[in-house]
Amino acid sequence: MIPAPKNIRDSSSLRHNFIDRTGQKFHQLVVIGYAGKVNGHRTGWRCQCECGNEVVVESGNLVAGRQKSCGCALHQMSKTINDITGQKFGRYTVIEYADTLNKKARWLCRCDCGREKIVCGSNLRTGLVQSCGCLKDERSGDARRTHGMSGTREHAIWRTIKDRCKNPKNKSYAFYGSRGITICQRWDESFQAFIDDMGMSPTDHHSVDRIDNSKGYEPGNCKWATATEQANNTRRSRLITVGDVTKTISQWSHELNLRVGIIYDRINRGVPPEEALEIVPSFRINKSAKVNKQSLTTEAAFGTWAVT
Repeated sequence: MIPAPKNIRDSSSLRHNFIDRTGQKFHQLVVIGYAGKVNGHRTGWRCQCECGNEVVVESGNLVAGRQKSCGCALHQMSKTINDITGQKFGRYTVIEYADTLNKKARWLCRCDCGREKIVCGSNLRTGLVQSCGCLKDERSGDARRTHGMSGTREHAIWRTIKDRCKNPKNKSYAFYGSRGITICQRWDESFQAFIDDMGMSPTDHHSVDRIDNSKGYEPGNCKWATATEQANNTRRSRLITVGDVTKTISQWSHELNLRVGIIYDRINRGVPPEEALEIVPSFRINKSAKVNKQSLTTEAAFGTWAVT
């Protein structure tokens, strides 16, 4: 047996001189002698358990009561504990019995994410603890995420619609909310409902267009449309009917390759729609032709008929 030193300090209390604990009893352990340094620099004591086994215990663990026996007490206690090894509770799978704290058995468990943790058995059985914390993180993330489309182009369009209809400070409020244009309650309360009804934008060049400009943003009155399509569906669009066909001036202009200004000018002068859309030929002087003042010919001085 190693003799107890006289001039060293007990690691359990560095401010005091060395305390010889030989003969002292700590729970089921009786100190029978000094065991030297353990774990590199801590004072150790050789102890005899009530069961007859001997064990070396760190001085701090003896004094603090962290070790009360050679291990037989835990072994005996484990025999009276309902063994739940291998059972699954939530995302936890019980690996083995760990220890007892405050008269409650604790178990080493492995979460589905791979993390291991010691958990009180009562918390497992009551469902108070179901994971290492990853389940809570996922649930809170789902609650914040809801649709997972924040920052997308569709979400930005939805927010713009709400703002122009409800926010008097929006620069477009005078043309929407102030005119009585509203967004239906279903879309106002849920972006997911808006996407369910409208679907995703076909391209980055499409935005939401109201079919009837006197009505608000609601299912059945909205569609995805390009800027050109929307330009032909405004309150300012002027319609011209020729025969059974009705189109905006912009649409007639594109179809006939006729300038919009010309059509507007003719309509404003009271020209009938059929004549306003006629392509009238006009002369253009051929500036490159050499003109003989004495023998001026039409073919040399003028070009061919041109369409304006």
